[in-house]
Amino acid sequence: LGGASEQVENEFRVRAADGSWRWINSSMTVVSRDAENAAVVYVGREVDVTERRELEQELALARESAERRAAEAETLRQVGVILTSAMSVQDAIEAVLEQAHRVIPYRSAGVYMQRDGVVALVGGSDEPGDVSLELVSHNEVIGRLELCTNEGHELSSREQELLQVFADQVAVALRASRLYDETLSLAMTDPLTGLATRRAFEHMASHRISLAKRDEAPVSVMMVDIDYFKKLNDCYGHAAG
Repeated sequence: LGGASEQVENEFRVRAADGSWRWINSSMTVVSRDAENAAVVYVGREVDVTERRELEQELALARESAERRAAEAETLRQVGVILTSAMSVQDAIEAVLEQAHRVIPYRSAGVYMQRDGVVALVGGSDEPGDVSLELVSHNEVIGRLELCTNEGHELSSREQELLQVFADQVAVALRASRLYDETLSLAMTDPLTGLATRRAFEHMASHRISLAKRDEAPVSVMMVDIDYFKKLNDCYGHAAG
């Protein structure tokens, strides 16, 4: 109050007699000054504003929570777009993990696919994680998600819920990839003999011819006709043939 300001206001905390903390708004207004501009008369007021400060804090937390939920919803929407796009399963998993990193803090993550008793890394890092989730689709475990959290950070219950959602999304991607591979195998392989089908031959021939043109190398096709092969099938069955 010794300067040109006519009013001073601030807020501070004090401990009440019951041990609780209270917020106080303190203000002072200069009424008159002497010849040297020093405040001679001033009026002061102190008001308990604890309820207002608590309400402001609740509103700030609610706003922060709403913004976080909006970011999570947008991230999950992006994951849905990724999984319906025509990218490879490896690219899809990398993109999903990148989206997950926006709402779940972690150091590294890896996705493993389980097939015919063999578990193989299909996306992300192979660093062992401190959080591991099974990837389940149609009541079948088809892989697992390994997550290395940031040092000193323990996942909150909300982050664990989100991680499970991402794990479910990744499981969908893995199952779709496996079904695609199985369908492709059925289209390219004769189920009776295990030999390549005409479609597989045309696909491989086109590829080999393109390589031959690029390398200016010859390419050959051999056809074999076995005499009386029909009699073998008729006598011993197609499985033997």
